[in-house]
Amino acid sequence: MTPVFHTATRPITDSPWFWVCLFATFGVVMLVSFSSKIGRRQAQIEREYLARQNAGLTTSQPEDFHPPATLGRIISINPLLLVLCLIVVLAWCFLWMQRSKFWTKGPPPLTSDAARSRANHSLEESV
Repeated sequence: MTPVFHTATRPITDSPWFWVCLFATFGVVMLVSFSSKIGRRQAQIEREYLARQNAGLTTSQPEDFHPPATLGRIISINPLLLVLCLIVVLAWCFLWMQRSKFWTKGPPPLTSDAARSRANHSLEESV
């Protein structure tokens, strides 16, 4: 007699963690691939902002006042990249736990006395 293997597992695409992981991975890939373009655009926006700030300061401040120069960019995409990477790792972990039957074991079965007392307790609360 040959052994019968039961393969009635749900497809991986039924899991919401798969889709979270997929879209977050896509976000990380897009962010990394366009980071140079985003960086150039962000630098231009920040230069315009600083020019407006300096133009406003020169009309309202004394002549000997010099605004502090900023070193590097004011706003960086690194926090967004870090959050997306964290989402990918967490979603992958939850997907792995879900697929490896880590969470599907459930509570131990109740004995007949415990089930009876639980049913009586729920009836008393509803009254």
